[in-house]
Amino acid sequence: MAGPNWGELLLSIEDFPSALGKQPLSAEQVERLKSIANASSSYSGILNSGISAIGWSIAASADNEDFGIDANEVRNLGWLMQALGKLSQHLSDLHGEAEYRLQHCPRAESPAE
Repeated sequence: MAGPNWGELLLSIEDFPSALGKQPLSAEQVERLKSIANASSSYSGILNSGISAIGWSIAASADNEDFGIDANEVRNLGWLMQALGKLSQHLSDLHGEAEYRLQHCPRAESPAE
């Protein structure tokens, strides 16, 4: 069995029509892709800022002779950083794919009113 993957917990962009296909996006799919692009972009920024803050905290505590962090804590922080990096990358991929599909997929015709 493969290790855990953030992508399995998050939505799959493959649930939407491919930009290479002829199937149009419904109005609901267009709105959903816009929401995905917006949320993934926002959360990517938050995660990246948090990862940077964690890095700064690790460096600052390592230089503190009175209060430092032990090897087990450093190891746990390393695994956290790896998981956050993978999540951030997945969100970045979602954002790019959602934007691409919004730009390149045909749109379904709206019913006449």
